[in-house]
Amino acid sequence: MGTLLILMVQAFDLGLTPEPELPTIENLEWMPPHGVEERISVEAFAVFTRFDPRIRVDDDWGVGADLKVGLDWGTASSLGFRVGYAGWNTQNDSNAPPGGTRIRQYRFGVGGDFTGRHIEFGIYANAGLYHFHTTNVENDTKFFFEIEASVGAKPLPFLKLGIVGMVTWTSSDFNRGSSHLFTQHSIGPAIELKFEF
Repeated sequence: MGTLLILMVQAFDLGLTPEPELPTIENLEWMPPHGVEERISVEAFAVFTRFDPRIRVDDDWGVGADLKVGLDWGTASSLGFRVGYAGWNTQNDSNAPPGGTRIRQYRFGVGGDFTGRHIEFGIYANAGLYHFHTTNVENDTKFFFEIEASVGAKPLPFLKLGIVGMVTWTSSDFNRGSSHLFTQHSIGPAIELKFEF
């Protein structure tokens, strides 16, 4: 009976099939590692800023631009570095001596961009110097820290149209007798042009 069972298994190929052999290291095809690609872009923005009331200047629109360098490893995210400038020309409010105020921001930052097919998100930590200057020759230059987030649509691979928002912290005695910690909130449209080499 056992012999008959063995003959049937062999005749109808009912036995277990052997596992395929695992490939050896020599048989593996190694993919070359994806190199880091540098992407350079210029981002221009216009933001409406709500200045801390204690800084005693009117809320106003400002403009700026950043030069960005991104490091891309062929994934949906890239590491980015930025350096740039932003400026506002506003007025002292009713609690300060009358006159115009120029506010300038000299900035650098590091963060990441997360790219989909038609949309891109970005988050950056920026730092640098705020310079306050009034027509009655009151000046102050202080360090600032800022969190910046952006979202935009990409109608073309080299173009991003979106919105940028910033929360900025600085400490200054501008228009005051002593230093205070100030928080500014900014939001507005941005456009980014990307260049690949």
